[in-house]
Amino acid sequence: MEQNTPNIGSSRVKQWFLLKKESLGIIGMIAIIFVWVKLFLFYQFMSVQSNFILIWFITGGLIYLFFSSFKNKWIPACVYLIFSILMFADVAYASFFNRYLSINMLGAAGFLGDVGASIKAVLKPKFFLLFLDNILIFITLFRNHFLLKNKENTEISFDSALQEEIEGDYDRHEEHQEGNKNEFEPKEQMDSSYEHSESFSEENKTEMGQRK
Repeated sequence: MEQNTPNIGSSRVKQWFLLKKESLGIIGMIAIIFVWVKLFLFYQFMSVQSNFILIWFITGGLIYLFFSSFKNKWIPACVYLIFSILMFADVAYASFFNRYLSINMLGAAGFLGDVGASIKAVLKPKFFLLFLDNILIFITLFRNHFLLKNKENTEISFDSALQEEIEGDYDRHEEHQEGNKNEFEPKEQMDSSYEHSESFSEENKTEMGQRK
């Protein structure tokens, strides 16, 4: 029993992975990985050391639940992009001022024009890695959108072709019925003419017999 438990767990994980791969594609699976990488880099840039692993997993789990709670994935993707912009601003601010960016500081962003050049100077290319998962998420959403649209167009084309084929079969059946009807009409006319001639001959015979 204890030996079967790990096998059941691994099979469920494998099944979950295959379902996600089918629905999201390779790029979507890479995006999920980069979400965790992004959180790891963010906490490293912010020099978070206390309870790092716990905070990392909690944040990743909340992001996963946030995306799972929406049927329309464009909504959480846009919100998550705003979240990424705030993370980027927080990292850039912390690298310059050596402290966290607060909500009050966001409200006073218009007064930071004098230090704008200095902030640009301390921006590092590695900070832009925080947007890599956002790019992959939007690529996945556009891919799924076009795949769904092509699938709908294919189903419409198939239904139209099937309807045309059914109508064509019905027309051919009607033509076949009309052809059979036309074939029987001359035969019926011939039978009627033959019966009429026989009746006429009988009448002639009867008349000649009466004359005799």
